[in-house]
Amino acid sequence: MADIDVLDRKNLVMIPEIVLFNVIEAVLEEISNDWKNAAQESDSLLHQMYYGLKEDKRDYYKESVDLFVRRQDHPRRVKLRQSYDASVGGVPCIHITTPSDDMGQNSIGVGESGAEGSALQFEAEGTIRPILERRFKSRYSFFCTSDNASEALMIYHTVRAFLIGTMDILEFSGFSNIQLSGQELKINAENAPSHIFCRAINFTCEVDIRTPKFHSYKKITDIVLNTGTPIAD
Repeated sequence: MADIDVLDRKNLVMIPEIVLFNVIEAVLEEISNDWKNAAQESDSLLHQMYYGLKEDKRDYYKESVDLFVRRQDHPRRVKLRQSYDASVGGVPCIHITTPSDDMGQNSIGVGESGAEGSALQFEAEGTIRPILERRFKSRYSFFCTSDNASEALMIYHTVRAFLIGTMDILEFSGFSNIQLSGQELKINAENAPSHIFCRAINFTCEVDIRTPKFHSYKKITDIVLNTGTPIAD
């Protein structure tokens, strides 16, 4: 698979929307490269997923190739956005949104002990800065839009399939207890033209958000024991 640079994050604060964006972006690139570079067409992911799937005169395998293997400068190449972007109009697009972000089950306090096996604090010259942690139960949505109903359908099922297929990568990236669901939506006419088709993948999960404490503390470097004055017999 294409390089998904989310497993070895150097930054402390995780931004789930960016991680999901990177994963989907890499998946879209891999789908195209896999089909182009396959020794035989039957070895490609799209062939294995959709070959033989037909409805009346529609051949969904051929439509999936046309949709996901478009050249970089194709005006209808599938786009990806970190929030809902009505300006893309009818061009096929995946919009990543955050409908809810609620507090999950947490320990008493602010999780200063840190996750098992992780660093507990930043250390500088003479000071320490504890790392705090809270768990959130979040829901992210992937809005798959297009002015072509068949394209919206193909994007929806392909993205959902690869969210399942990259579940191990997502879990290593910090998402846990992942659950997927979906629905067809009618976009408000104020936000998009009436001819735009939309299907939504709901991605429910739990994430641990870690952050340095705002204040740092001086290190304890010496301990002086005062034994006091002995009491005479």
